[in-house]
Amino acid sequence: RRTSDDAVAANLGARRVVSFSSDGSLVLTAPAWGTTGPVDVQLLNWRTGVVLWRLAGDPQANGQSIYAIAQPGGSSFIVGLANPSGPGDVDGLFLVHADGQAQKIVVGSVFLAAYPD
Repeated sequence: RRTSDDAVAANLGARRVVSFSSDGSLVLTAPAWGTTGPVDVQLLNWRTGVVLWRLAGDPQANGQSIYAIAQPGGSSFIVGLANPSGPGDVDGLFLVHADGQAQKIVVGSVFLAAYPD
């Protein structure tokens, strides 16, 4: 909803917002709270609904935590999914650009001193 007039700006269906890009053009989403099954993370243009990038979670895990941080002043993100075998561990980190191009910048398990969404 838009804060100025409470009008609906976009509908994400059965998804929730994890983070907006710093420039406000993109949104990182995950399944809505209470959804069962594996987690997937999507980067989308919230104005058009176009999915630019998707990261599938572990199909055996239910409710994996998502770690994400937006580029200050930009539209890129760093994204990681919790490793189901170790609390607080993330199985790699991805640098995701506004055009949907992504690269894995950390390979293997890493512990992040941050709170998941």
